[in-house]
Amino acid sequence: MPIYWKYQNESRGYLRGRVGGSYVIYHLTGKAESELSKAGVHHRHPVPSHLFRRLHQSGEIYSSRPSRPSAQEDGLFLRCDLCRKEDSNQSPLRIVVYQDNERENCKLLCRKCRNKYAHSEDFSIHWKRIGFKGIKWMKAAVNKT
Repeated sequence: MPIYWKYQNESRGYLRGRVGGSYVIYHLTGKAESELSKAGVHHRHPVPSHLFRRLHQSGEIYSSRPSRPSAQEDGLFLRCDLCRKEDSNQSPLRIVVYQDNERENCKLLCRKCRNKYAHSEDFSIHWKRIGFKGIKWMKAAVNKT
């Protein structure tokens, strides 16, 4: 998920996202800056996927790296571990710890997939409360056995 960053001592900013293990910097036009501001995206906050796609397709967000037809192919946005649906306001992703065959599991799940495990759910929290590093740590800690 791309994060909005401001340059030091400047009012301008850029987006930084992780794709395939390396960072990609996206430059912004003045129009993109104003649209991010209108959408309430501030320094160090993630950019919603629908806004990123719209601005990327219109050329208001660009990078020096050759772009693919779709940002979702890049793995730029978080997705449900089961159905691969993107994080959204309608179906926010949550990190879920649940029992499955006498074993604890940890997955990032959308609302629909979470309902499948509601009977065995031990713990559920919105991913933004623990962040990217928290998701990685939690999955490693629970799924290691």
